[in-house]
Amino acid sequence: MVNLQALSASAALTALLLSSVLTEQNSIRRKVEQACREPAEVVDRLAPGESRRRWPPDGEES
Repeated sequence: MVNLQALSASAALTALLLSSVLTEQNSIRRKVEQACREPAEVVDRLAPGESRRRWPPDGEES
């Protein structure tokens, strides 16, 4: 019974750590996308029509 509890605890801890890492990774990705989007918006305001590129590129927005 103790072995079963140890296995269950280790599985739960592994799942918790994996969830934490994935959440942090997604948060960082959103921050990087926003950091790239802001300069693109400034360029569009300063030179309208010059650059039609957007960040993230079409079809990759989440």
